[in-house]
Amino acid sequence: MNQPREFPAPKWYPQQSQWVREPNSLNNAAYNYPLPLRMRGALNRDALRSSLDEIVRRHAALRSIFRPENGDGKLTQVVLPADALPLIEMDLSGAGAAAAEASARQIAVAEAQRPFDLGTEMPIRAHLLELAKDDHVLLLTTHHIVCDDWSTGILIRDFSRLYSACCAGKPSPLPPVHYSYGAFACELAQKIDAGEMQSRLEFWKKNLESGGDFHHLPTDAPRPAQQTYRGRHEVAVYSEEHLRGIRALAQRAQVSPFMVLAAAFQCLLQKYSGEDDIGVATCVANRNSVEVEDVVGPFSNRVLMRSDLSGNPTFREILHRCRNVALDAYSNQDLPFGDLVEEIATPRPDRNPLFQVLMILQNAPRERPEFAGLTVDWFSFDSGTTRYDLNVWLQFRKGLEVDLQYNADLFQASTMRRILGDYEQILEAVVADADARLGDFPAAGKASGGEDRPSSATESALTEVWEEVLGKKPIGPNDNFFELGGDSLLAVKLLTRAQRTFGREISIGMLFQAPTVRKLASLLDGGRRGTALAEIVPIQPKGTRSPFFCIRAGPKFMPLAERLDLDQPFLGVELRAEAIPELTIPYRLEEFAKPLADAIVDYQPKGPYFIGGFCASGVASLEVARLLAKRGETVALVALFNAANPVLHEELAPKREQLGRLVQRVKWLRIKRHLASIRKLRPPAIWKYLLSRLNGLRQDFQSILWQTAIDIRLRLNHGRLNDINQILYAAIKAYKPGPYSGRLVHFVCADRRSGPDSDPACGWRELMTGHFEAYEVPGGYWDILKVPGVSVLAERFRECIRQARDAVESKQRAPRSVAHARVPAESAPSVQL
Repeated sequence: MNQPREFPAPKWYPQQSQWVREPNSLNNAAYNYPLPLRMRGALNRDALRSSLDEIVRRHAALRSIFRPENGDGKLTQVVLPADALPLIEMDLSGAGAAAAEASARQIAVAEAQRPFDLGTEMPIRAHLLELAKDDHVLLLTTHHIVCDDWSTGILIRDFSRLYSACCAGKPSPLPPVHYSYGAFACELAQKIDAGEMQSRLEFWKKNLESGGDFHHLPTDAPRPAQQTYRGRHEVAVYSEEHLRGIRALAQRAQVSPFMVLAAAFQCLLQKYSGEDDIGVATCVANRNSVEVEDVVGPFSNRVLMRSDLSGNPTFREILHRCRNVALDAYSNQDLPFGDLVEEIATPRPDRNPLFQVLMILQNAPRERPEFAGLTVDWFSFDSGTTRYDLNVWLQFRKGLEVDLQYNADLFQASTMRRILGDYEQILEAVVADADARLGDFPAAGKASGGEDRPSSATESALTEVWEEVLGKKPIGPNDNFFELGGDSLLAVKLLTRAQRTFGREISIGMLFQAPTVRKLASLLDGGRRGTALAEIVPIQPKGTRSPFFCIRAGPKFMPLAERLDLDQPFLGVELRAEAIPELTIPYRLEEFAKPLADAIVDYQPKGPYFIGGFCASGVASLEVARLLAKRGETVALVALFNAANPVLHEELAPKREQLGRLVQRVKWLRIKRHLASIRKLRPPAIWKYLLSRLNGLRQDFQSILWQTAIDIRLRLNHGRLNDINQILYAAIKAYKPGPYSGRLVHFVCADRRSGPDSDPACGWRELMTGHFEAYEVPGGYWDILKVPGVSVLAERFRECIRQARDAVESKQRAPRSVAHARVPAESAPSVQL
């Protein structure tokens, strides 16, 4: 095999020489390539190490370092001798399953953001994190200077085959490597030196002449003097029917589906910018020979698709132009992009050269890996970085997934959500009529026409409030607050500002009922609001799936709502103040729950329903579920968060004698655990620890005072209260829940009291005759709704919703089962779920 030890590194990236000279530069870390794997089952560590070593030996690019040459931006790639890949192992299992997983995600993000010193170290790292005896996360991190998307599929495929063979005591099943990345790089360098790539350069010079840098999207914030790489994602999934329409249009027009998608996005950019000369980049595999199909290395390249959209063409004409542009670009794809930039672009420190938007259809081979004796999946997390202003990732799943990875220092999330909505509208329009003209497409991102001007003093005043709070101009009377990027926190700010302006109470439920300036103005000017005693509160209202209705939810639930599937609405259900006089005394939870159930049915007339709540509101959500079930509706899931059975102690009373000694033992263990924790701390940390414990006692004392005050008010006011929180407490105090046959899951904080309350089921287990699960989430009482605990909660909650949805769709009732995440050994009582 021709395997050169040193060779000129192709200049795929304009910044790559900076990566070597300045290892700690931000854009170096932004080009890291994480490959995280979740491995469940009996892991063979020796087989794992041997397989990784063979991967590095087999694919020389992964054991290369880089050396600058003569200060001209060129690099020499040096292949190091084959050696063992260091595997850093970390045991996280002692913290418990939930905390271990949260720690693993934090480590994964830190690893993804740690730069490589490409001049001295191999551009691949490996960490093995043990979450439990049969649950591991392997963090492989490499760099785009040696790896691309296609290479990922090769690497994981080879890794799985080697591991499986090693476990079986068999030799490597992989054929010898007959061609190397070094050989490819040498041949490419020879072509460039011989002038064989000159025709490619002349093509791109002519094609991109007088084109500027194709930055069509106006930014929401001033562009920093130095390019930044802080990234976020906004994702939408368009329906399978929509995808079928796109594919059918592509077939009729004799183009690829990607060309339809790229042409439609260029139309959107034309609508946003008003420019007819539109340029979008895409990534090409650049593997034009059989020899390189199984070689790990950076072959992929970026090419520009520049389309002329002048003359108000039909979409069919735009497709024809896009097809010709794409075919020409594909025919000239092998000139390294860095060489092109060096030749025709003026470097600017504040932006990526030649393009603003990179659009990629993910179709490289990257199937679910198969390892002997293991269940292996990708361990998903967000590294928090991006390389471009906007990356448009496209993937065909159960529909079309559009993932916008954007620079968070330039754009707001609301802008990305608007792009997703506008892009879908344009795709719908062209699928419906490919002969429609560009000028007839939806006016993406803009308001136009006389009907979009305020028509009353109330509308004008509200428009000013909206523009101030949302930081956007102009806002039209028919623009939807939530589609503009409004969330619960901004809604509270907007309503506070509006109440000062109009001198009257405006609830968040009114905004949800009337989410545009025009509708809210009509409501304020005398429109009927209705007589409902409860209202729906938007937490995360976007999505097409059945909403999750969270009883009495507020802004504290935003971190959880944002981490669920983007197509999953998350709504609060709140009792209005007007309901208080309508509640009879003594207060009963059944009566408290009725208007909540009515509001849910008004919003969603038919099930399945997904319902839940935190603490006392969780108990109320169970009663709401009972009322809906009595009406013949399907309740797919009830989710409780830190919501103990209110008669927990009464239900367990017969067992107290038997558990007494156990409770004392647990209390002694808690004291021992606190003493052990203190011994490990230094003096300043000891005081902090003690203060945190004292703060917990203070909160307990305040809770006792609050409950006592309610009892006193009930006596003084003949059993009547005027506060919804107090009424709910009084109603739950008298509530005795009966058996429940539906599907229920309970999430509880890991830092809870000992004794009966240490049971993660918190007293619900005995009442559940249907499917029941209990999960621990790391942290304290409110911490499960904060980072990092909320990440663990969201992942498990997503899965519970998915399972409940699947159970309803398949019309199969799940068998009674109880699941429990592992409790740390030092605090676990010796009783089993």
